[in-house]
Formats: sequence, C-alpha cells, structure tokens
Amino acid sequence: MMNKHKPDMTALENLPPEAVEAFSGLLPERRPAPERLQAMQDKILKGVRAQKPPMGSETLFADQGLWLKFDDFIDFKILHQDPKTQVQTALWRLKPGADFPAHGHASDEECLVLSGSISIGGHELKAGDFHYMYAGHRHPNITSREGALLMIRAEELGEPGVGMAAFLKLRNLVKSGMGKRV
Repeated sequence: MMNKHKPDMTALENLPPEAVEAFSGLLPERRPAPERLQAMQDKILKGVRAQKPPMGSETLFADQGLWLKFDDFIDFKILHQDPKTQVQTALWRLKPGADFPAHGHASDEECLVLSGSISIGGHELKAGDFHYMYAGHRHPNITSREGALLMIRAEELGEPGVGMAAFLKLRNLVKSGMGKRV
C-alpha cells in the first residue's frame, strides 16, 4: 500500500511487490524542475562523451559539428571526409521549397532520406527510402515541398582539389535563379 510520501508507482505495477518497495525509495516524490532535468542530462552526456569511442573509430554527437549554409533553403553538415578517396558523408537539411540544382557525379552517390520527403526529377522519396546514383550520371534537380533531412555519401563537391570552388559556383547558380523553388 502506497502512502502519501511515496511517488505514483503505476509504471512499476507489473513488478513483484518486493521490487516495487526496493525502487520506491530511489524515486523522487515529484518530477524535478526543468532546469534540474537539463543539468542532470548535461552531466550524463558529459560522462558519456568523456568516454573514448572504441579503438579505430570516431563519434560525432548530434549537437557537434558545424551546419553550413548552402542557400536560404539548404544547410549541410559534414560528418566525415576521407582525404584519400575525397568522399564525404554529410547531413543535408532541406527546408520546404528547397531546390538543389541538377548535377553529375564522378563517383557513386548514396542518399538516405532520414525525415521528410524529396523529389528527384519527379521520382518521389520519403523517410526511410534509399537512393543510389551511379558514377558518371547526372540527376535532375532535387526538390522538397515539405522539407527533409538527408544523409548523403558522395565525392566532395566539385573535382578533387577544387571542392570548395565548385561548391561556391553551384551555390551562385542557385542564387542567380538557375534553380527554381517549388
């Protein structure tokens, strides 16, 4: 039987009574204030991040890395770059109305739609869909009516050694109106 000093234990109702009694003294009587919850979460995350990832691996946490602006509708965050192959993995965040210009690829491109939806020349993809573009091919504009988050693994923008120059040229095409908004 619960008394007025113990918290509501309905979530533990399927446990044996001795387990409920053992846990009851560990639970707070009321939910902590939002600031306290945030402080607890920060402390836990700090401890997790202090741990080193397994040997031979790297971890980039969700709140780490830098979002770069492609245009008013598209941002991206590079997750990993391989200088030997000049292939990168990046998140692309498309706002509703985004329109990424048609372009080709020197190497294969992999695209996983994490949330939202996109259209590649009328070919519709939604969250969970995977798209593969073979090297040497061009694909039409990538548009998003509702917005989307994509994970793309492809060669760095542009040809080896001129990635940023090609990126800026492509961005300028968008700004000049070559890419239309949906």
